[in-house]
Amino acid sequence: MTCGNGNGIGTQLYSELLAMLKRQDIHSIIGIIALPNPPSVALHEKFGFRKIGHFPEVGFKFNTWQDVGYWQVILKQ
Repeated sequence: MTCGNGNGIGTQLYSELLAMLKRQDIHSIIGIIALPNPPSVALHEKFGFRKIGHFPEVGFKFNTWQDVGYWQVILKQ
């Protein structure tokens, strides 16, 4: 999801998505982010996601190799 233009769309989408997933008894969600991407990291961490993995140069985007990070949130404790 790329919603890092600062207009709040990512926050609105994630608020609705996480609420829907909680109602469906989903236990865990993984977010995958091409790095570096401070706005996307901030969005995920705003919703309780924590970094669980970092893979150097495994994604290819904009004609260059990108690091990829994995963020996770546990919805049901």
